[in-house]
This record gives sequence, C-alpha cells and structure tokens, in this order.
Amino acid sequence: MAIHPTKQWLISVEGQWINWRSTLNTFKIYGPWNGQGSVSLGTHWSNQWVANIGTQYDVNNWLQVRAGYTYGSNPIQASNIGNNILFPAVVENAITFGSTQKLGMGWKLTEAYMHAFANTLTGAAGSSPFAQNGGTQAPSATLAENSFGLQVGYDF
Repeated sequence: MAIHPTKQWLISVEGQWINWRSTLNTFKIYGPWNGQGSVSLGTHWSNQWVANIGTQYDVNNWLQVRAGYTYGSNPIQASNIGNNILFPAVVENAITFGSTQKLGMGWKLTEAYMHAFANTLTGAAGSSPFAQNGGTQAPSATLAENSFGLQVGYDF
C-alpha cells in the first residue's frame, strides 16, 4: 500500500509472508565431518512474517531521498541453530537510506545503504553436528549486515 500525503512525499507499507517450511528443510554438506563423508543438516526454518515501511521525498526536480525500516520474525529456532551455522539468517531489524539524482539528458545516479542490526541465537550445549571434543559447547550464530549500492541509470 502506498499513499502520497503531499505531491512530493510518498509513504509505502508492505507485508510479506514467506513459506520457509516448504524450502530447504534439509541441506547436505560434504567433507571430513567427524569421520563422515557428509552431514545432513535439518534446517527446519519456520515461516516468516516481514513488515516494511518506507518513505520517499522529492526534494526538488532532480533529487529524491528515501528511508525505510524492515522487521522480519526470525525463521530459525534457537534449538536448531546448530544445524543452521552455515545459514545464520537471524537478523530481524534493518534500516535503509538512499537517494537518486537526475543528472540530465536522461541519466540518473542512485545510491543506497542498508544496515541490518546484529542478532544472536545460541542453542543448547552439544546440539551442533560440528561440535568438537565431545560436543559440550553451545552453538551460536550472530549476523549483522551492511550493504551499499551504487547504480547509474538512463530513462528512455
């Protein structure tokens, strides 16, 4: 859903439901894991709700600025983090900023920045298939992200 409170200002709200349970329930990796040639990891992600809110403001006829926020429920349960060390999709909150400048003659330059705030999940001791020395350590995964994008475009 998007609304224009004024001619220059746009606000959008979006919701998503992601059916993770139908995707990637088991992942097999190959290597020398505890004397085995391969290990099957039951990823067992939960379905996820994601909410996004964003805004764009046309400062003038050549500059647009944007900001946004995203919340997504964590699809990985702490009890299953040991099987998801390779896929630590535990981030829940992110913010975005960006702008577009119209350079003239149809050309434009767009910059974007995204910061996903760190989140950590810790499972029960011994629940990781990669545990060393008897498996007494608790598996833990932390993820934070920063991304910057730069795009040159042309309007025909």
